[in-house]
Amino acid sequence: MLANLLKAHNKRNSIYKIRQPDGSISTNPNIIASTFMTYYQRLYKTTNRIQTSDINSFLKKYAPAPLTPEMKQLIEGDITYEEIQQTIKKLKLNKAPGPDGFSSLYYKKIQEQLTQHLHRLYQHIITGHPLPPEMNEARITVIPKPNKDPLTPKNYRPISLLNTDIKMLATILALRLNKVLTTIIHKDQIGFIPSRQAPDNIRKILNLIIQANKTNTPLCLLALDIEKAFDTLDWQYLFTLLETIGLGSIFIKTLQTYYCTPRAQLNLPTTSPLGYIEIHRGTRQGCPLSPALFALAMEPLARAIRENGDIQGLKVKDKEYKVSLFADDLLLHVTKPLTSLPNLVKILADFAKVSGLTVNPDKSEMLPCNISKHMVKLIEANFGFKIQTDSMQYLGVKLTPNLTTLYKANFPPLIKLLTQDLLAWDKHNISWIGRIHCAKMVVLPKLLYLFRTLPIRIATQDIHNLQSRINNFIWNNKHPRISKQTMYLHKTNGGLSSPNLLKYYWAARMAQITPAHASHNKPLWVEIEDDLIYPYSLQQVLWLRKIPYNCLQHISPLTKEMLQLWQTLRHRHHLISKPSPLTPLINNQDFPPGLSKRTFVWWTNSGVTNLHSLTAHNKPLTTPQILDKFQPPPQEKYRASQLAHFIQQQAKLGDLNIISSTGLETICRQAPLQPGTLSLIYKLINQPPLNNKKLNNMLKWERDLNTTLTTKQWAQCSETANKGSTCVTVRETSIKILHRTYLVPYRLNKLYPTCNPQCYRGCPELGTMLHIWWNCDIVSKFWDSVIHMLSRIFHTQFPKDPLTLLLGKKPPRFTNSGHRLSQHILMAARLIIASNWKKARLPLNSLKTKIICIATNEKLSYMLQNDMEAYDKIWMPWLLHENDPQLFMALRA
Repeated sequence: MLANLLKAHNKRNSIYKIRQPDGSISTNPNIIASTFMTYYQRLYKTTNRIQTSDINSFLKKYAPAPLTPEMKQLIEGDITYEEIQQTIKKLKLNKAPGPDGFSSLYYKKIQEQLTQHLHRLYQHIITGHPLPPEMNEARITVIPKPNKDPLTPKNYRPISLLNTDIKMLATILALRLNKVLTTIIHKDQIGFIPSRQAPDNIRKILNLIIQANKTNTPLCLLALDIEKAFDTLDWQYLFTLLETIGLGSIFIKTLQTYYCTPRAQLNLPTTSPLGYIEIHRGTRQGCPLSPALFALAMEPLARAIRENGDIQGLKVKDKEYKVSLFADDLLLHVTKPLTSLPNLVKILADFAKVSGLTVNPDKSEMLPCNISKHMVKLIEANFGFKIQTDSMQYLGVKLTPNLTTLYKANFPPLIKLLTQDLLAWDKHNISWIGRIHCAKMVVLPKLLYLFRTLPIRIATQDIHNLQSRINNFIWNNKHPRISKQTMYLHKTNGGLSSPNLLKYYWAARMAQITPAHASHNKPLWVEIEDDLIYPYSLQQVLWLRKIPYNCLQHISPLTKEMLQLWQTLRHRHHLISKPSPLTPLINNQDFPPGLSKRTFVWWTNSGVTNLHSLTAHNKPLTTPQILDKFQPPPQEKYRASQLAHFIQQQAKLGDLNIISSTGLETICRQAPLQPGTLSLIYKLINQPPLNNKKLNNMLKWERDLNTTLTTKQWAQCSETANKGSTCVTVRETSIKILHRTYLVPYRLNKLYPTCNPQCYRGCPELGTMLHIWWNCDIVSKFWDSVIHMLSRIFHTQFPKDPLTLLLGKKPPRFTNSGHRLSQHILMAARLIIASNWKKARLPLNSLKTKIICIATNEKLSYMLQNDMEAYDKIWMPWLLHENDPQLFMALRA
């Protein structure tokens, strides 16, 4: 609900008027529907017959190399029960169903009964039998493209809502195809390929711009627009390509069946579903298989460009870089434009002739770097590309011809937009915790994208200013009641996980060091930056005690800036151990024998590249152990002694003569390309100081209650407060108690001496936090009644312990489900105290009403998660206790 409130989807997606072919604008729903219908009928109809000989000729030259038998085995074969079950498990519950109306929840609910039938159906399909016509139907819904004219049908993106059964089959095929995509498709293509991301191409392009400026080489950055790319791909070309690369008869037959007779019904927001559209080309947007198929379809074009010697790319050392792709987003970086561009245009025409994918020159843009104005005008006159002199949009960032203007072109406009969003959201009635969620859901992702894609230094003052605006928004422009340091901490550490922008920036920058450690499929930007510091590599210099001077002579500014930040953060935030297991053995000035790479060639080829490769259970190997593990030839035994001596020396630098790994070092060693790395590193950077693990609110509660809790117990209390209910309002009261944000009389008197420090309820006692919530006679009697209820529900004496009743500490011998129920009831009790803050009476009869409200919200949440069994397990003791048949039927699953 909060996301819908902020994004206002319904208003943006409604279509109230449309422009007719004659230029007139109509608001008539029937005419709007007819206009869209005519447009999509033409779009999905094959217009020009493509010659088979032309396709074969093009693919013979430029198709990727055929799959090996081992690779083919990964995608061929019968569909298994395990594949079907895993696919059902991964179905998302919040997705709209296809035309048959069977949702993901339906398949999850009766998975056991359906799996056998689906297996038989899919086996029937992969042998080439036709699909039932209804199964291959889709419903097309349209979404307006951002920053495009909403009056034109072509500026809407058609999303196909497929039936869940056919979507599951496509998912199984996509998962199989993903296993070989990284082998088939060059690293220039990063769209929808496993372990590849948009920042990979952006950083590669920035390095090329830097090198062009450094060598004063004329460089054209050309962003080509392929018109309606996903919707116009020719099927004959696609299937011929799949056969050429040898994907296998089962896979191809299944795909041909899938694409045999598809049709779709157009569904506009303002009308009922319209007639059917016969589809004869394109890959359906919304199909899990479409991105992989389209990436495959683009690969012959990329190969044709790479292999054409008359198209000149930019060279870094002995490697040439010509093209970068993200699915259909094609960016060329070419030199010698008067020679390269005519040859490029010819290849694009040849590709359009066989694939149906046509480049629109009017929407294609060029950013010239180091090119004279006369040359730019000549290019514009001859090729029709739109010339951008200051910046050019690519993959959500603005590329500039010089690195010095990159920050100004990207960050200030975004910060201004986010500031405006924060001001606009102030008019909404959003809770305190809800405001933190706003910052994390909307503000943070937009900033993180730039942090990840633009590896440049940011203006710290800009980030501090935006951070202040976010904090003011969270506190609704009132004085904060919790310190910033506590707000930023993770919930498990007693904080509220409010985003710390500067630390997120650091985490994004540190996440960029992990791809350098990939054993294969390293991004191309790593190759470029490695080549610039040869004979060193980025993987080596990161873990050296001191960066060698000769490494800095030709280093990329992006690498240099990253290393400077790394040197600052690695010890401050305990990202590196001493000694580091990733300390290199080659090109390390602390290990003189390894300065000559040829000396240790045999060892490097055997995988001995860093200290970790010479350890067992974090302990350094001795010479006999090294000889036994690697079995080197006789001439290498002396090297084994040198290695053993060095690692023993390094181990003595640590406290326990061991070589252990930090969290970041473990990521670099084990999974450098895994998703979620940034979040893991942020958590490492955002850890509380090692010498102060307890926060002020924790220490004050321990003082008031005359007790001491372990860090683990405080973490459990924090988890209970933050996850105890799906309702934010219910959780918020418990979080405020935990963090002592309530302004009790005693605290108000300290702030404003004229305020009465005594209890609100007429007691002569001081209105301290503990008194207002626990010691006051009125509150104490209320808690007695709550304890009596809990004791009857659980058939055991519930402890009258403020640690449990106020802070959420788990009672002894309680099960997890019992603790969950008790906390729901206690949260309702805390709400009653908070909502009757200054009253002399606490209405116990309101407790049942509050509990029913909480139970209803919980039931809806568990229904959405398809986990009503867990709901029943938690709430059944209370329902049985109430002994109300009507309530029992209303709240049971």
